Amino acid sequence: MHHFLLKPIIISPARKLQRARVPKNILKCRTISREINFTSSEKIEKFRLEQRVFLKDSIIEGKRIDINRFN
Repeated sequence: MHHFLLKPIIISPARKLQRARVPKNILKCRTISREINFTSSEKIEKFRLEQRVFLKDSIIEGKRIDINRFN
């Protein structure tokens, strides 16, 4: 059994779409862990993270996180 830990490194200006490609054999795994890390040397205001997981052309999972709602 294979286990994958996905850690895409994403450096992006605001509103730019970033993609992370994963190996096809990941579909044979029973579980998959994902982690998104980011840093900024400046204060981040109005931060929002949207994550969508596609399988072929269909969205199979979607999350939207608005950090300002928690602070």
